[in-house]
Amino acid sequence: MYKLLFTLFFVFSATSQAITKPTCNELPSNMPTLFKPNNILLFGEMHGTKENPERFFDVICNAHNTGLNIKVGVELPHDMIVNTKQLARSENINGYIEYLIKTPFWNSKQQSGRTSISMLALLRSVSKLNILYKKENNIDLFFFNYSDSMRDKPMAEHILKEVEQDTLTLVLTGNIHSRTTHGRPWDLSLIHISEPTR
Repeated sequence: MYKLLFTLFFVFSATSQAITKPTCNELPSNMPTLFKPNNILLFGEMHGTKENPERFFDVICNAHNTGLNIKVGVELPHDMIVNTKQLARSENINGYIEYLIKTPFWNSKQQSGRTSISMLALLRSVSKLNILYKKENNIDLFFFNYSDSMRDKPMAEHILKEVEQDTLTLVLTGNIHSRTTHGRPWDLSLIHISEPTR
């Protein structure tokens, strides 16, 4: 009898531990080595694709399984009136989604792809991950986009302000903003034109 109870307890414990980590899509083999406290990882994308937010969530999912505290930055307006921490942990994620799609940013005539269905799915997936695995519940969310033309600096400053000690920061932004070189590819002053050979 005691042996049976012990066996059942062992199986139940093993099962409980097994479900504390979600099954995530595989990442490139070297990427998990970057999942360290105090690291900031920037992911550049072409706005509007379905695949980029999906793959970014794969990164979040795998990072979640390390047990690290994680902050996720998404290029949405920093002044959007929404509690992003609650959004990332809310069981009423549909209420937040309904609010977001009614905001002026989501209904602007000029769209960049940041208001895509895939971006909403990303926010929903982050919330779902926190809710399903409450024991960890280790993902926080923040928005950092600014609307002025020279917005790279305030965006970068906002991201740095969100960084917390012993936390991995994952940021999804346009590939222009995540460049490691100064300037824009279309800036003619950065293009060196050599003299024609004779």
